[in-house]
Amino acid sequence: MEEANEVKVAMKKRDYKNLKEELGDLIFTMLMISQIARERRLFNINQVLRDINKKIRRRHTWVFGKYKARSAEHALKMWRANKKREKSQKCK
Repeated sequence: MEEANEVKVAMKKRDYKNLKEELGDLIFTMLMISQIARERRLFNINQVLRDINKKIRRRHTWVFGKYKARSAEHALKMWRANKKREKSQKCK
C-alpha cells in the first residue's frame, strides 16, 4: 500500500523522475508477493499477467474489440458499462 501511495503522490506532483523510481519499487513489490504466492502454490506472476490481460480486453472493447468510441466521454461510458456488466456476471 505504501509503494502504491508513493506512486500516486509522484503522479499528482508530476515528479516523473521520482515516479520512475516508485513504479520500479511497486513492480518489485508485486513480483515479490507473486513469488511468495508461487512458493505457497497459490498463484504465480504468469497467472496475474494473464488475468489482467483478459480484464483489460473485456473492459476496453473500443480498443480491443469491434466497437469504436466516438469520444473520450463515449469510451468512459463504454468502460463503465463493461465493468458493470462484468460485476453483475460475477454476482450470478
